[in-house]
Amino acid sequence: MMNLTARLSILHYSTRTSIFILLILGVLLAFTSQTALAQNPSRTTVKRVAVPAIKKAPQQFEQVEESKKAKRKRRKAEKKKKRNRNKGASVDIDRPNTTKRTQSGVVRPSTNNSKKATPPKPRPRPKPSPAPNPNPSADEPKIDILDNKFGNSIEAEARKHLGVKYVWGGNTPQQGFDCSGYTKYVFAKCNKNLHRVSRDQATQGTKVKPAKARKGDLIFFANKGEAISHVGIIISEKGQNLKMIHSTSDIGVTISDVSSSNYWSTRIKKITRL
Repeated sequence: MMNLTARLSILHYSTRTSIFILLILGVLLAFTSQTALAQNPSRTTVKRVAVPAIKKAPQQFEQVEESKKAKRKRRKAEKKKKRNRNKGASVDIDRPNTTKRTQSGVVRPSTNNSKKATPPKPRPRPKPSPAPNPNPSADEPKIDILDNKFGNSIEAEARKHLGVKYVWGGNTPQQGFDCSGYTKYVFAKCNKNLHRVSRDQATQGTKVKPAKARKGDLIFFANKGEAISHVGIIISEKGQNLKMIHSTSDIGVTISDVSSSNYWSTRIKKITRL
């Protein structure tokens, strides 16, 4: 037993000494390597030598581009030659040469041409403008002496009721007038029957342009985007400023100048003639 313990202790001591010796050797090797590197640094460091970049001068680039262009032109010329050779069979060889070379070297076409000159095409004659219409008012309602008498009679009857008060739904001088009741009453006195409401009265008769409006025509008004809501009787002649006689909610039966009124002139919807 004593021998075994002694052997173990000796083995343990030998391993510890061997490890200690290895550590000392490692330290010595590291120290010697550092000193060697310090004395000869060229062995470890590599010098970087800057290699100059090779750049082609712009003239060289231009020469390369010109050579490429020359090659392209040659290829195109070769292709054209091949096409011309292929088309050579379809060319008319017996066709006479129509060009002549002068002393100055200029090539001019010869005058001996077998083809006949084609005569110039006659120019088309201008179409006569349509004759002016001797009756410019043919498309408009015809106006004769009777119509003038009718307009005068309408105006005379309408002026009899100036100052009559406005009453909504009224259609007699004793009761009062609204706008459409007034026009219906006046036209009935002249043997013309009108509908009761202004928007229905607008469907009667023929439409007339404001420049052609005359005495006895009906003029209708409406706000923008709304239906017809007012009607009056024109008492001015054609070519004059538009004037009308009508029944308004604030005054009653009165005369208004439509052309000079910004309110009425911007709300004209339609003018009709019976």
